[in-house]
Amino acid sequence: MTQTKRTYCDKMRAQLIALKAEIERLAEVIQRDATADDWLRFGYAAHIRTLRARRGAMQERLKQIDEADGDTWERHKADLEAAWEALKQAVEVAASRMPPGGGTPR
Repeated sequence: MTQTKRTYCDKMRAQLIALKAEIERLAEVIQRDATADDWLRFGYAAHIRTLRARRGAMQERLKQIDEADGDTWERHKADLEAAWEALKQAVEVAASRMPPGGGTPR
């Protein structure tokens, strides 16, 4: 079954929105953690900025695919999928280092 460009872009947009919420949740956890020292907060803040930038770059790639003519979007789909998997994994790693209810990251 072939996916249409619109369906694919809509799916990716929804995934990026969900990922943004997760990144912002992680940012809140580290900011409200009273036991985290400034150095730890600084390190996590840098990591969060990187995740946000990578997500923003993916949004731009998705916009390019969305605006592509004909079947040219299919050529870029594999690259976007690889970038999505890498970004999703980076967010999962960051989340795995945080305790579920906040507190000091592992």
